[in-house]
Amino acid sequence: MKKIHYLIRMNIIHKLIVALIFFILCLTAVAVVAVNSDKKIELKKAAIIKIMKQGKFKAYIQDDPKLCSAFLNDFVVQKNIEHIKPIVEADNYDDPKLQSYLKKCPNKEFHKSVWAENPAQMRSCEEGDDSCGMVYYATRNFKLYRVNVDNNIKNGEEYVLYAEGYKHIDINKYTYGGYNIIDLKKCEIRGIVHTRDPFDYVKQQPIENYNGIIEYRGEYYVFELREDTGRRLILQKYNKNRGNMNSICEYRLQK
Repeated sequence: MKKIHYLIRMNIIHKLIVALIFFILCLTAVAVVAVNSDKKIELKKAAIIKIMKQGKFKAYIQDDPKLCSAFLNDFVVQKNIEHIKPIVEADNYDDPKLQSYLKKCPNKEFHKSVWAENPAQMRSCEEGDDSCGMVYYATRNFKLYRVNVDNNIKNGEEYVLYAEGYKHIDINKYTYGGYNIIDLKKCEIRGIVHTRDPFDYVKQQPIENYNGIIEYRGEYYVFELREDTGRRLILQKYNKNRGNMNSICEYRLQK
């Protein structure tokens, strides 16, 4: 009888030890991810500062001149700007870490994009009408954020999915990636921000393009610093009247 009790106790102790080891490994994994995210952000900030020092940027679109001026001054030196970290990073749409969130909408392809040659047709494309254009699927660098991107404290935080390498389903052709604000309760996309990928997936070479979700002066934005017939910086903010992200400040590097 004593032997049975001893075996039971040892079995319980063994399970506790296994559980403790698993818990420590999980904490370690979280810590490693946090360190990697911090390192990526610091490298991004250093690269941005280097580009911004190449010359003087001048605003050519300013919804709020005072804000746009202050933002540019701070962005040049990466001051008063918090780069938001994703809660999940994956290189495959079917990655279990990513699907643990997206599985709530099993019939919705959040990595799908339909582009039309005629800009007037883009609205129907964004609403999922495949017949209006060409179908692309994101293939790389998936990031899922949880952030109050619409700056509305009443409805809480939103999920935002970033992805790159949108490839045509039939031919070796790519289009821009970007951010989709997704509603996992209604299984729909609430807003879109198109950005230029930091990688040329046809030529297989990096490009000095940077983007991200940031917090500035207590509100959230999407920024993009890209090479496009000259260097440009774009700041976008959610517009509740349009129900989508809207460019509020745009700057061009002066030659």
